[in-house]
Amino acid sequence: MLSLLSSNFYSFDVTMLSVVFCLTVFMKVVSPRNAATANEFLLEFNRRGPIERNKLELASWTYVGNVSSKEAILSLKTASWKYNMFLEEATNNASKFIGLQDVSEDIQRQIKLIRLSWTQKDASKRQRLDDIKLKMQAIYRTTRVYDPQTNRNMSLSPGLMNILSTPPNGFESLKRAWIGWRDAVGPKILPLFEEYVALANQGRAQDNNFSDYGAFLRGLYEVKNLRELRKTLWKDVQPLYKELHAYVRNQLSYHYPHSKGNFAIPANLLGSMWAESWVGIYSVVKPYKDKPDINVTKSMSENNYTIQEMFRVTESFFQSLGFEKLPQKFLQRSMIKKPGGRDVECRASAWDMFLKIQGSEKDVR
Repeated sequence: MLSLLSSNFYSFDVTMLSVVFCLTVFMKVVSPRNAATANEFLLEFNRRGPIERNKLELASWTYVGNVSSKEAILSLKTASWKYNMFLEEATNNASKFIGLQDVSEDIQRQIKLIRLSWTQKDASKRQRLDDIKLKMQAIYRTTRVYDPQTNRNMSLSPGLMNILSTPPNGFESLKRAWIGWRDAVGPKILPLFEEYVALANQGRAQDNNFSDYGAFLRGLYEVKNLRELRKTLWKDVQPLYKELHAYVRNQLSYHYPHSKGNFAIPANLLGSMWAESWVGIYSVVKPYKDKPDINVTKSMSENNYTIQEMFRVTESFFQSLGFEKLPQKFLQRSMIKKPGGRDVECRASAWDMFLKIQGSEKDVR
């Protein structure tokens, strides 16, 4: 990390100053060990936590808006390092309150969650984990796939996603988009992902007495019988899912003979790159074709809806359900249309920037 920051001594000095300040604050709070100081520690953590997290969120926001920018990558690495140092010291101090008898169950739980918020104890491995994550994200977000039909290199979104979600495209066209994306991304990410899993298992999992990272993530739900509960829920919904699957497979078979037979539907026919949502094929599998269409895209196009108007109508709907009006800065600070000329993470995402703006307004994007 020192070599990474050596080109920017000012940034490094500010980083160290902020880290030293954090450590000093927490060290003052932690001794002696009793319920009162445990509560003081939590108050200080909850005060400083949003401030430190906001710095990381701002750097992350800048990065996803320009994932190929070296400056944005450096800024994100620096912000991540600062936040990790904040968490590391908080975790170390939270561990000092383990075993106290005079603290409430609520305080004990908060202390436990802070202890579990840290990753690698080894700083070099921690930095490697962050570097791998950034490399995988960059590959995922910037890879292009050549499409012979348009003679263009297509991005994941909107390019390849439009092909998969515009039925009924030809089977070979859908297959090229589906397989092409995986062939372009998978081999590059695989060795990085394997190393990431090994580091995550060693750090966040085993350092916190979990067998692996999966066990660690399941532990955060605080449900002892989570696996059994999952099996029960699947058993309850399985009959409905089988009927839905059979109906969709039958409807698709009129357009794609490949989906005929008593077997799984080819994933490239289900309307998205991950087959997790079948909304993209609704027009093909619509059950009551003589009834009015619930898809209002055509009507919105005919009425020349702008993106801003879509936001306005959507917000009015949620307000009618009792949700608060969004802050004035929401539209100004959000990225509502993919800009040209740079690589951007183009997907719907909700951001909490953890701090307020203009008095009582929360910074959300």
